[in-house]
Amino acid sequence: MKYLLTLGIVQAIFFAVVLVLARRSSLPNKILFLWMLILAANLGGVLLAVYGFYQTRPHFFGYDTTLVFLHGPMLYLYVITSVSEKPQLKPKHLFHGIPYLLFSIYLIFLLKFEHANATYEEIRKLFYEPNIILLFLEVSIHALLITYIVASTLTLRSFRKTLPKSYSFTEGINFQWLQMVLYAFLFISGLILVSLVLSDILKLFSLEWKGFLFYICMSLLPFYLFFHAIHRKIIYPSDEQIIVKKYRDSTLTETDLQQIQTRLNELMTNEKPHLDGHLSIAKLAGMIDIHPKQLSQVINEKHGTHFFHFINGYRVKEFEQKLNNPAYKNFSLLGIAFDCGFNTKSAFSKAFKRVHGITPSEFKKGNK
Repeated sequence: MKYLLTLGIVQAIFFAVVLVLARRSSLPNKILFLWMLILAANLGGVLLAVYGFYQTRPHFFGYDTTLVFLHGPMLYLYVITSVSEKPQLKPKHLFHGIPYLLFSIYLIFLLKFEHANATYEEIRKLFYEPNIILLFLEVSIHALLITYIVASTLTLRSFRKTLPKSYSFTEGINFQWLQMVLYAFLFISGLILVSLVLSDILKLFSLEWKGFLFYICMSLLPFYLFFHAIHRKIIYPSDEQIIVKKYRDSTLTETDLQQIQTRLNELMTNEKPHLDGHLSIAKLAGMIDIHPKQLSQVINEKHGTHFFHFINGYRVKEFEQKLNNPAYKNFSLLGIAFDCGFNTKSAFSKAFKRVHGITPSEFKKGNK
């Protein structure tokens, strides 16, 4: 275990350094940087216990456990700032640190006053044979973590529903990798809550298995996050995201809508912006010098769809044209799709089947 803890600490610190040196120092980056430092400190405290550091310094024992109260808030703040149009931290966000503060105060009282002269064995016994207060706090740690996971999941789901209104692609910005982190956290926290009952109350297995299971998983977390960072999957839509709202306050007349529609159709035909695989509604609106909200209204009301399907519809038409073009006879279907603005095979297949009801291969066979 000590080797995995050491690797986890080194990776967390290394990842934090990478985030500091990154060109784009966004707010989510800064939160992730702070979270990695907290995680490194948390794992470092456990590693000190493994090496026997607390046997000669018993009154430092347990303070690393208070940091566990910060993982849920840091995860949640990272999520809400990543998907926010204008990410910022507010004074109210400080309330997320209250559980950590209260638990730290309780430990100070417990170790510095109530058991000021206790030996290492006596203090260790407090944590591994906890009283009702410590048991309550231990349950609270994972109950709070589950609460933050649920809140983060709901935030992600809400954001992913807005993606088609602002982007012509979802690869890399749908935070599916982060959703997997949330599911893993949820599973581990649920498992540990069950283990609390089995170990602390029913005494069915060793109490140390709880911490072993949790910290092994936390040691692997920096590796998982860094893996996605180097594969450019940690992307912050807030850098360009335009959240499209309803049009009840729109000042556009029917004539305005028709004029914008005409300009849009001419742009799509003449300049083919849909060939840009990372086209967003903000980029497209800038090309015809209107606000993204106005462009969204035109696409919704005049074309009966939203931005995602609108752009991918043009990409499918582009694919059909190139499929019949002799210049593309040596291209694979996927090669042509990439040349039309699609980023992945799955995105191309879904968009094509939505338009034609059959796969690209079936379409090609039927047009021979």
